[in-house]
Amino acid sequence: VAHAKIKTQLEAIAPTVFVDYLNRDGLKIYADVADWFGKRGVFDPKLSEYQQKLSQVKATFTTDPTTKSFVYMHPYPNTGTVLVRTQYGALTKVVYDLGLQPLPIVAEKFPNAVGGKLGAEHLADLNADYVVSTYRNQLGDGLGDVFAGFDNVNPDWRESLTSYANGTF
Repeated sequence: VAHAKIKTQLEAIAPTVFVDYLNRDGLKIYADVADWFGKRGVFDPKLSEYQQKLSQVKATFTTDPTTKSFVYMHPYPNTGTVLVRTQYGALTKVVYDLGLQPLPIVAEKFPNAVGGKLGAEHLADLNADYVVSTYRNQLGDGLGDVFAGFDNVNPDWRESLTSYANGTF
């Protein structure tokens, strides 16, 4: 409903499609877009390549990945919080496709959303087998900046997250 006015305005300019990207599999959306633009012949080999690479990565796991947990989180040092998410586009799509399971606390804390912000006191509760985070290299950021952000949120985070010690951050 909120998008109805915007959609009407956009349709006056050009053909318009709204894609429900939160409730549909990303690869199915990409396949639809490829169909719309007559590029399915380009998409299908790329999908096959993705599936092959996924199988290669799965083969590197020494235990069943479906028994392992993950959390996407990003520090917000200015507010002393971390953003946690169960969905973060293509990034979490890959993690789900590997078979990793989202850390239950995210859905428990944010049952009607894909995530939200938690205070520094919750970092120990976010002790997943794998932690996924992001940075913007186009801004000159790197992994060290992510770690520094977590340092500013909670200086003890490295001791409370085994993924850091295990090299799975």
